Amino acid sequence: MYQEKENTGQLEFVPFHLKFGGELNPRNRWVRLSRLIPWEEFESDYAEHFPSKTGNPAKPFRMALGALLIKEMKNLTDEELVEDIRENPYYQYLLGLESYQDEAPFEASSLVHFRKRISKDMLCEINEKIVKRMMEIESKDSDGQDGNASASCGRDGDA
Repeated sequence: MYQEKENTGQLEFVPFHLKFGGELNPRNRWVRLSRLIPWEEFESDYAEHFPSKTGNPAKPFRMALGALLIKEMKNLTDEELVEDIRENPYYQYLLGLESYQDEAPFEASSLVHFRKRISKDMLCEINEKIVKRMMEIESKDSDGQDGNASASCGRDGDA
């Protein structure tokens, strides 16, 4: 059954309030993923791509890697990714922004640079560390039972 409300007109945007109180759900997959990635361990490798001390400052490693992860996990085009990041506070958190902003943190063309600076070897190493951290957490959660899953990036003849 549907009960029609007295005023069925379109709500104006101005009085429309979100119940979002400024806190993200710690169980959200993007928040959990952000905790698994050893951001600081790869910062220096990423910084080696910027030997010059002049020019415009580059986007941080966390922003570059986070963007590439979202893009691949959600199968988005570069343009779709930038728009989705602009709209989603969880994506912005993964990228390391301190608060929600309605502006895109970078242009779609920046992804070309991100892909050049974050090598496949670096991605494999990051993936292995993420899997290792996940296994450590699962081991603790299952009362000390040891998990034996592994992440392979095709090294030593692996596929």
